[in-house]
Amino acid sequence: MKIQFTARHFAPTEDIRQRATAHIERLARFEDIMHAEIVLTEEHKLSRTVRSAEFIVKVFNGVLTTKSEGAQFTEAIDAVASKLETQLKKHKEKHSEGRRRNAKRIATDFATEL
Repeated sequence: MKIQFTARHFAPTEDIRQRATAHIERLARFEDIMHAEIVLTEEHKLSRTVRSAEFIVKVFNGVLTTKSEGAQFTEAIDAVASKLETQLKKHKEKHSEGRRRNAKRIATDFATEL
């Protein structure tokens, strides 16, 4: 699995980089992740600083994207990892359910031919 890390408008600490990478590696147990992009952005608005994290993950049958904002990067990374975990679980269920449905259809077609 290839992991690409991008930081926009700030210099990331090694702790933030390791935290985001560890989340992606942990989520690989749900689905075979071929490629992952981690994009962390810091924007300075008039009244506050907005920190956002975005995970873009390429899996076997598509691309999953999640984005979250927080006061700190650790909060944003944890929130986006939680969202991505939910998406990966749902994607895996749909994919495996489709295989089972096809197997049942093929089995019933085969049984009717006999």
